[in-house]
Amino acid sequence: MKRVFPIAALISVGLLSSTLALAQKGNVDPELRRVIDQARSANVKADVATLDKHLADDFVRIAGNGSVRSKADILDWFRTGKLTYSVDDASDMTIHTYGNTAVVITNENVKGVLMGKEFTGQYRDSRVFVKDGGEWKEVLHTSTKIMP
Repeated sequence: MKRVFPIAALISVGLLSSTLALAQKGNVDPELRRVIDQARSANVKADVATLDKHLADDFVRIAGNGSVRSKADILDWFRTGKLTYSVDDASDMTIHTYGNTAVVITNENVKGVLMGKEFTGQYRDSRVFVKDGGEWKEVLHTSTKIMP
């Protein structure tokens, strides 16, 4: 029984090491960076065509209040003017890639209007992208307001 714990610990460390080796922070696909920048710009311009291209068909947006929206919801809001951004800036971007999947974490400074109500502030955002057919598509976006 005394041997089981050290062996289990070695196996755990080995699995963790191999998983961390799959995550790449420094060697980021420049195409992914371009897609991220284009999406942020498309938010401010209400560029529905660009957003439609970069969001996966099964895209899910989870807002800070827990509400869940689909790609169709988001595109409709931009088309109808229910959602507008005047500011969408990111800082402290960290990108982790795992094969054809990427996790992007940023601090977002945003200002806009949703359904007639202004919103502004700093948010911690996490986004998941999947490379499908040679193109990066955003599949998940979550956002949490950073409280002072």
